[in-house]
Amino acid sequence: MNRRPKTVFVDVDDTLLRSAGSVRIPIPAAVEAVKRLTAEGATL
Repeated sequence: MNRRPKTVFVDVDDTLLRSAGSVRIPIPAAVEAVKRLTAEGATL
């Protein structure tokens, strides 16, 4: 069976990084989810 790869759209605004004034706070769970999707062959 030849399956097409998943295509995933990621809204990165306040998803991968949060901003609090001049401080940028990474969101590790979101970053790991994107890495996992990439490893599974998803097109981002």
